[in-house]
Amino acid sequence: MVGGAIGGMLLAGKDIGYQFSAMLGALFAPAGVIPAILLGLAALNLLTNY
Repeated sequence: MVGGAIGGMLLAGKDIGYQFSAMLGALFAPAGVIPAILLGLAALNLLTNY
């Protein structure tokens, strides 16, 4: 979440304000990380079974 907040501040801080962009970045950061973690765990599970 901290990385998403920093990324939001860097990308859209000047346009919509630093505090608002940090809040949006922190909220939307897990949306991309959670599917990647699940796919990684599924791949590890497949690799350990073979």
